[in-house]
Amino acid sequence: MKILVVNPNTLYDLYETTKEADAPDLSTTGMAMFLKERPDISKEESQTMREFVGRHGQALGKVFKDETKTEQDFVQKVAELIIEDIQEAKELEEAEKAEEGSEA
Repeated sequence: MKILVVNPNTLYDLYETTKEADAPDLSTTGMAMFLKERPDISKEESQTMREFVGRHGQALGKVFKDETKTEQDFVQKVAELIIEDIQEAKELEEAEKAEEGSEA
């Protein structure tokens, strides 16, 4: 499993740009608008952001749309999701090692 690490503040800015532009889609239209405003974002970073949103879009969208939540809550959610991904990758690796050990 590939672990995706994104800058939560940059990701929040992507959501903000998409919302402010009333873009119909975050990962294509919103991302294109965002990258036009932020030429400092590399191709690799934008790809990582797309993949992260693809994996966690529902959870992120829920926090972003919740008017009782702040940018800090969004950043916290991103951190939690990264930690979950790391834990999942670790568990998968351990399961694969255990399976290899039982085959020997």
